[in-house]
Amino acid sequence: CDDIAFGETEDYTASIVNLGVNDFIINNSELQIVSADNQHFEIAFKTSYDEGVFLAVYSVLGQQIGFNKALPKIDGAYRLNLDMSNMASGVYLVRVGGQATTTYKTARIIVK
Repeated sequence: CDDIAFGETEDYTASIVNLGVNDFIINNSELQIVSADNQHFEIAFKTSYDEGVFLAVYSVLGQQIGFNKALPKIDGAYRLNLDMSNMASGVYLVRVGGQATTTYKTARIIVK
């Protein structure tokens, strides 16, 4: 941002993409995370999307900590038990979405 005589200028970038039908399905899905003991988490992604679903874990600095490109579908939901016992205490972000979509769901977990 630069100051000029009449205010300041700011630069922004906008990404314009086409949304498909599957993007709306992911957007209307439900991501649930249950903490078993502050280091182990049960993740359930309830959706009618039937293609591959990925899961990624990030630090709050944006560093990718882990990635699973194919979650198993069990009892109508994509499920994973996430073991964070080898990670430092702190806040992490979980991102789940379709492999062929541009949308995803995010949630925050706290490792103690």
